[in-house]
Amino acid sequence: MKKKFTFFLVFLMALTWTSMYGQGKNVDIKRIEIERENGVSFINCVPIKEKGLILTTKIDDKQKDATKWHDILTFMKYDTLLKKVKSVDVNCAREFRVSYFENMSNFYRVAMSMHGEYQVVCLDGETMKPSIIEGETGKKTEKLSQQAQGDYVYILGLMKDRPVVVSINVKTGAKELIQVSDLSLLKPNFLSFEVSDKQDEVYLFLKQKENKEYVLKFHVFANGKLTQSYTITSEDERFPTSAYVSKMDDGSYLISGTYSLKDRRVNFSSVGVYLKKIKDGKTIFSNYTNYTDMKRYLESYMGEKTIRRVDRVKTKMEQKNKEVAMNCLILPHNIKEKNGKYIFAGEGYEPIYHYESRIGSKGEMKQERVFDGYDFTHYLLLRYNQDGTVEWDNGAPMHIPYLTKKAYRHLSISVNDNSIDVVYPAFKKLYHTTFGENGEKVKEDEVEYVGDEETLKAVSNLGSVLWYGNTFVSSGFMTVKSDKKRNVYNIIKATFPIK
Repeated sequence: MKKKFTFFLVFLMALTWTSMYGQGKNVDIKRIEIERENGVSFINCVPIKEKGLILTTKIDDKQKDATKWHDILTFMKYDTLLKKVKSVDVNCAREFRVSYFENMSNFYRVAMSMHGEYQVVCLDGETMKPSIIEGETGKKTEKLSQQAQGDYVYILGLMKDRPVVVSINVKTGAKELIQVSDLSLLKPNFLSFEVSDKQDEVYLFLKQKENKEYVLKFHVFANGKLTQSYTITSEDERFPTSAYVSKMDDGSYLISGTYSLKDRRVNFSSVGVYLKKIKDGKTIFSNYTNYTDMKRYLESYMGEKTIRRVDRVKTKMEQKNKEVAMNCLILPHNIKEKNGKYIFAGEGYEPIYHYESRIGSKGEMKQERVFDGYDFTHYLLLRYNQDGTVEWDNGAPMHIPYLTKKAYRHLSISVNDNSIDVVYPAFKKLYHTTFGENGEKVKEDEVEYVGDEETLKAVSNLGSVLWYGNTFVSSGFMTVKSDKKRNVYNIIKATFPIK
């Protein structure tokens, strides 16, 4: 096997596409190809903001130097011009609960065994110097999620059916086990575990039953400690089905998500979107918006006949003084704030099934429903003012040609002074839509991954995320044919001009 990868710099140019209004838009595209070779596994590509991005690989020839139950992984750093600048090999624990993520331009790999032994690898985003912390929780712990902020890594898990968060100082190795509930929850419902973009905080939303009602438990972690906890109850028979938080500069928290009209531990579908602002433990405002009140959003993906049918149902329910329940599956994003305006985004999806014939225990023929995956069909945008009032709504169809076994976010969103850019990857291209100051669609672009002289035959494991500013990055496997067929790993940088 070759000792080095082979790199192909494919193109770096300004390309022009025609928008829905017949105007041009310059999009700067750069793509590098890394030839796929036997004995080399590509694990992931994680952007670390303006510091660049890190590509993780496993090379078979290097594994002779790995210790028992470990793998030698190669972490390669690229700058924002997609030029390789540094590389480091690290002896990493081979565990099946492994996560890779970024925070504050540093790169993390967290691994945990079924018995609670963990290894945290932290790479400095500037120098690529690795820090390795190993330890154990002391008891059997199931890792569910993880985040990093400041000098700490936070691991969310279950210990004897109780939700816990393990905080680990990546500089000293000191750890602390934090119980976030005094209840033994056989089936806890974790709604979200995310990190603040602006503050040195990590947020956990947990749903549990109190006084015969399911409530939200909102926990704030900072400097390795649990610093604040809130209990959020239902309002006007509206019950949250999801919850995410963003912290504002004035110290307040914006909590957003979807809601249902039924009080259940787990609600997969919802009837609308809510936005709640709390400060110093007090609610500043709450806004609940039903999907049927979002006219432009419905028009973005529904036909006229369907909308008329929805309007008829809505009128009948209003006459009965009841809220209409047009149940939808929406996967929300965190609130983004710009110039005193709050932007909510959510992705609509639906489960797809097929039926198969099965022979029962008594020889009878049965029809069994089999889950194929989730089909992401459209997305929603809302803008609120500082008082929590909806100023406009809109949306657009999503052209995702494949099903996903798990519901995960596809959209990358950049909020600018006078516009909002939404980007997501599909089979052969990036789809890009610009929304104007009043929520109107200004431009729609389809950004091809390959040039006119090439043909894209196949893609897999393709993902797209916001990198920095108005620059997005996509990475994954492609089969490209020009003069010959090439099986390559691609990293694609797309920069959209900011208005």
